[in-house]
Amino acid sequence: KKAFILAGILSIATVISGIFYAHALIGAVEVNVGESFYFLISEEENVAASAEEVYLDGGAGYVMSRGRTNYAVYSCYFTETDAKTVRNNLNIPASVIEESVSVLYLKKRSEKQNAEKLSGCFSTLSSCIHLLYDMANKAETGEYTQQTLRRTLSSVGGVLSCLAEENSGGIFTDISACAAQASLMSEEIIRGTIYAKDIRYLQVYLCDSYLLLASEFSI
Repeated sequence: KKAFILAGILSIATVISGIFYAHALIGAVEVNVGESFYFLISEEENVAASAEEVYLDGGAGYVMSRGRTNYAVYSCYFTETDAKTVRNNLNIPASVIEESVSVLYLKKRSEKQNAEKLSGCFSTLSSCIHLLYDMANKAETGEYTQQTLRRTLSSVGGVLSCLAEENSGGIFTDISACAAQASLMSEEIIRGTIYAKDIRYLQVYLCDSYLLLASEFSI
């Protein structure tokens, strides 16, 4: 009897949850911002020490937080195959974490009125992420000279700076803050010798930020 009652309660809770979810979707404007990221993370328990070691070894050394769990990130890829290939080639104690986002659900009037602008912001961030990934690889192989890296990274920083300045306040506050921070990071990298690991750090920062920004518009 108790099991029957419990099953009934769970069933009702599921129905209510479905109603709330459906209600949240009604009238919401959907914006496609599909991206999948594959983070190559260290399996060492001491995250802070591991991040430093990863950076010294040529990785990003970025610390990514998810709730109460932190991860020391080597790098970020767009396919699981690439991430696992790098892990196997380097023969390092690392795991691959996949995180993705597909759609922004715009529910508030201010969000709906700025749907096209929001889509443009995420598209710009995505372009910068992919460009930085390509830059890091070419910096590592020596295909890009310091001059080319400096020129290209300066362009990326300029785009991010414009993104921050042109999209400030209201629903764009966090996007602007992210872009401004990334722009400052690019300026710092340009001041000295440009290494692949520093570009990777910036790219991983933007990948992480992309996911967190998108989560602000989830159901």
